[in-house]
Amino acid sequence: METLRRAFQRGIGKGPSRKEHDDTQDQEVAFLRARVRELETKLAENDRGGGGDEPSIMAEDTMARSLRNLNASMESSVISSEDYEDASYYARKGIFVKPGGQRRCRWRKTKGGKKELCAGGGARVRENTEEKVDAYALASPRLGRAMALCRSLTLDEGSLGPIASRFKDSGIPHVTLDAVSRSYAGTAPTSAFILVQDEQSSARGLEKEDLVSNWESFTSRVVYGNDACYDMWRLKRGDLKGHNEFWKTLLSVHHIKKVYKALQQTLFEHGDVTPKRFMYHFVDAPKEVWHMYQLMDLKGKISIRIVQITPVLLRCSDGVTRFGYIREENAPVKYKGEVEHVMARTYSCWKYTGNALALFSPCGAMMLENPEASALFGMDSAENSVYVDFDKKGVKPVDRLKLLFAGANEDLYDEMWESVMEKGEPWVTKMRLWPHNLRPEAAMVGDSSVSSSMWSSTSSREEEAMFGKARWFYVSVNKFNDPADGSVLMFLEMKDITEIEEAKIKYVEQRKQEHALLSSIIPEHIIQVLVEENREMQNSARSSSKSSKSMSSSSGELLDLSAMRMDTENRVRAVAESHEKVTVFFADIVGFTRISSNASPGDVMFMLNSLFTLLDDLCETHGVYKVETIGDAYMCVAGLQLKSELRRLSELGGMPAECGGMACPKWHASRMVAFSRGVLESCAGVQAAGEDKNVTMRIGLHSGDVMSGVVGRKMPRFCLFGDTVNVASRMESTGRSGRVHASPATAALTDQLEWEPTGGVEVKGKGAMETFLLR
Repeated sequence: METLRRAFQRGIGKGPSRKEHDDTQDQEVAFLRARVRELETKLAENDRGGGGDEPSIMAEDTMARSLRNLNASMESSVISSEDYEDASYYARKGIFVKPGGQRRCRWRKTKGGKKELCAGGGARVRENTEEKVDAYALASPRLGRAMALCRSLTLDEGSLGPIASRFKDSGIPHVTLDAVSRSYAGTAPTSAFILVQDEQSSARGLEKEDLVSNWESFTSRVVYGNDACYDMWRLKRGDLKGHNEFWKTLLSVHHIKKVYKALQQTLFEHGDVTPKRFMYHFVDAPKEVWHMYQLMDLKGKISIRIVQITPVLLRCSDGVTRFGYIREENAPVKYKGEVEHVMARTYSCWKYTGNALALFSPCGAMMLENPEASALFGMDSAENSVYVDFDKKGVKPVDRLKLLFAGANEDLYDEMWESVMEKGEPWVTKMRLWPHNLRPEAAMVGDSSVSSSMWSSTSSREEEAMFGKARWFYVSVNKFNDPADGSVLMFLEMKDITEIEEAKIKYVEQRKQEHALLSSIIPEHIIQVLVEENREMQNSARSSSKSSKSMSSSSGELLDLSAMRMDTENRVRAVAESHEKVTVFFADIVGFTRISSNASPGDVMFMLNSLFTLLDDLCETHGVYKVETIGDAYMCVAGLQLKSELRRLSELGGMPAECGGMACPKWHASRMVAFSRGVLESCAGVQAAGEDKNVTMRIGLHSGDVMSGVVGRKMPRFCLFGDTVNVASRMESTGRSGRVHASPATAALTDQLEWEPTGGVEVKGKGAMETFLLR
């Protein structure tokens, strides 16, 4: 009470009108001081009276009522910027300072690597000080009474459970089970029960310093309930086993489960040990517990129930001090008008949110909508419109919820209904909606069967032409009970994500184009290796952030240029391969230096493009793999055994039977010779730039073993390496115009063909080599 008196004395000593209204404020000060003395006298009398039933929250002699009266005496003053330093301003809004010595208790690692409790306030944080008792009594007079009975209670380190030991210096109340049962005895409006964390199941297999970090595995059990609690829930008084079973039923309710998960996260992760409150009047719950949500009070008014949950250290009958919660129903209000203020703010949040919100009955009638929803659906809800559209028979309203799914999303309706109405789980998806899904034409409203069949038979493009442009939405549907009469309602939330989705679609299309470009220059098997790496990286990123998919699953199958950069050792090694007995082809244009010096750049590029396009087509025809072009040089290879090559060869008729499905050097060499003949024939159809004659090419072939891989960070390229590549290049450079020049290895693999010996050529790094020209 002394703390209360000091707070209000500080509050009334400030304000922007102090100089102008000294006389008025002096009178207010005198009145408030007299009122504090009067309340102190009444509180002392109440303390001497012992532990009878708790007075009603509307009675004059409770501390909560006292606080509201003191607040009410100052409500007439005008609020200005200086009033925000006025304690009474915050008190009028239910904002109170924490009890002295109580701080957030977080755990951190010290230099020694151990975790320690970070809490302040000195040695007295373990005591139920007078200041702490008074502060808690404001929100819970019965808990304050239990704390007062336990002022001499000391915390014995040896009696603390594993979780309780982590909170011994947090400043939360510590009480005995006996003191609580004495304070909450009787059938007063406040229904209360105590939950404790199950120390055995919580601590099993966990080190002491890691116990709190595993809060999601904690279980709780009921150890006490007062008579009012058992009566309210229609349980047999003192039946703890039945009470615990009922608590499990309560925790199956989605809303309550979420509240308790948030409560434990607040305690064990954020370190906030202050009492927590929430309000309800009717929630989505199993029928076994519907009776606890009394919609109307005895006077026929809608009843708003306040639940307050207070963390405590509880000395149980077995002498062990455990960490737990006291859960109070019908808890006192913190300040005058708290319920009305919370309800008004809640309704304002509904109205002013940026998302579209609407309530539907299971038959699809729109009961309520906020302004964002009105812009989408029209002002057609029961709240906004005097009349609504009924079906053709005039029996029931048009099912606006089902119309939302008409057309392309029709299959999603059954999925939504099963999830929300049958399983009781929230349903979320992304939907593309047309104007007729949101605001159906008047002609269609009267006959939903006709409109539904028509929509299902039209394509998306036809729908857009008929009904306008579609938009993308995130759509969420949930089920709860109507606070007006307890019937089931469906809560719809929609967020327009059209701009995001269209940008995503453009992004995916660009990725597809880039992927297609990479696929044309990188072998398919390497693409698959990098796709798998890309998919694993995305999955790892999603799992580490515990987030849902941020992009469509197909985007993980698409590569951009960054995925091709060989900037890690693992990536370089993953795409490297060796290939046996392949045949390498090199060709260049005879006299290209002369041609390029006498012709314009445009003519030269046109000539090269025309020629290399013909060669690209020949690669497809003969099933050989184009490696690269460098200036006027063209390089390809047969026999790499790539997936794309094998598939193409299968389309062309497959390998000869003698190959047995394995590498077939003779067949690869023969196909490369056939390809070379086609190249020489194609040259006759391409005119040399700036000249009156056709292009002629010089071709070199060699067969042997090669290595392949992707190299480079800035401009990654698929390349072949090895002596075979060098020799093939020398065959081209030492060859003759318009002829196919081959090494002995290639000629031996194609001995069925007619080869002419050249008499030998000098090959750099090899010396004299006997080579052959195709006749």
